[in-house]
Amino acid sequence: MKIVITGPECSGKTTLFHTLAAELAIPAVPELTVPYLRLRNGQYNVNDLEQLCLLQNQVRQTLAAIGHNIILFDTSYLVLKVWSWYRYRMVPQGIEYAFAKVDKTHYLLCQPLQTYQPDLLRENPHDRWALYHLYLKDLWSQGKSYSILRGTQEERLSTAMASIPWPIDQS
Repeated sequence: MKIVITGPECSGKTTLFHTLAAELAIPAVPELTVPYLRLRNGQYNVNDLEQLCLLQNQVRQTLAAIGHNIILFDTSYLVLKVWSWYRYRMVPQGIEYAFAKVDKTHYLLCQPLQTYQPDLLRENPHDRWALYHLYLKDLWSQGKSYSILRGTQEERLSTAMASIPWPIDQS
């Protein structure tokens, strides 16, 4: 079982990730995008999004190969899919395929927080709800298992804990 925290920028994903990682005590993979983009001074193109997809795939394969079947992820292929579409109006085939083939995954979709915190890597302060609806549409249209998280961090944590399929299937 993979548990993926996803949603638009400034929606509380990373805060929730750290809290859930401590609560669940399972392997947790932090967001790969931020360090990748910082190494490139925030400059990127669609090929970089494909590279991030390959990196995410390598992490998944490595953890599966050493026997970790329950993993928490701070973002995933869906972020790359929505990002590619929103920024470039196209999704590379590798990203589309990676998202479509993911199974045994439950997504925790975070609604945007009311307060926006600027960051040099954040690009869409006024489009967060439009992005949120793209995430929701992709999860729904692909038949993925997901829960919507809204409200305060405490409410989001409570909803997340209640919506994770328990007991977590370790197969």
